[in-house]
Amino acid sequence: VAREAAADRSFSGRFVQTVLLDGRNPALADGIERQLGREAHSMVAIGVLHLLGTGSVPALLRARGLNVERVY
Repeated sequence: VAREAAADRSFSGRFVQTVLLDGRNPALADGIERQLGREAHSMVAIGVLHLLGTGSVPALLRARGLNVERVY
């Protein structure tokens, strides 16, 4: 799914990738990191497209040194 979404060069495909994912994932990761700074343990639920690809929220959090565990 991530490869297909990244390869979709249509207007809507580029919008989803650029605005909804690339533009929002860093902000989502920032918010999750702030939450973890306040709580010892947290669970976060996000939309499935934010879980896919090299710029995914889990990948961004791991790059920051956080432990990310998939529970689905």
